[in-house]
Amino acid sequence: MKTLIILLLFAVATTVGQAQELTHLEEVKVEKAPAKLKYFKTNNQVVIKVDRAYILEFTKNPIGFMNDHFDIHRLIATLDNSRINEYEVTLSSQKGFMVANFDKKGNLLKTYQNFNDVLLPYDMRNQLYNSYKGWTMTKNKYKATTKGVILNKETYRVTLQFGNRKQHVKIDGNNVGTVVARN
Repeated sequence: MKTLIILLLFAVATTVGQAQELTHLEEVKVEKAPAKLKYFKTNNQVVIKVDRAYILEFTKNPIGFMNDHFDIHRLIATLDNSRINEYEVTLSSQKGFMVANFDKKGNLLKTYQNFNDVLLPYDMRNQLYNSYKGWTMTKNKYKATTKGVILNKETYRVTLQFGNRKQHVKIDGNNVGTVVARN
């Protein structure tokens, strides 16, 4: 019995002693993997298909998404054509598209954005809910234009339904004049 108690104490002491050993690991940096996009090039036009996994990120901030996942300077260097004065880049997904125009130096000139069934801004959702109690939003469309990264025009077209009645509401965005590219 005395031997059994001594063996148990020895087993407990060795397992507890090993459990107290610390393992130091090196710092690991976690980075976002770049989106795998499909490109189609012609003379001065590029069409980019946005994968389904990136649709939410693309619709929230199309210009920021383009800045993160597309390098216009690399395209200009690849084409290497001094006769081209303007480049047109189209990013498209199942929810909509954005057309961006660049000058020959790679500066963003303007964009046109057109998306279906986007998440409305919080204040706009609350205003619609309070104004149309009991109504259901069946679809919406978002259109915007920018000059550079400054928003020129922003419009939401919302279709609401209450029973068999339909109501179309056009809402002008309140972000006109603000910078829309976020990185």
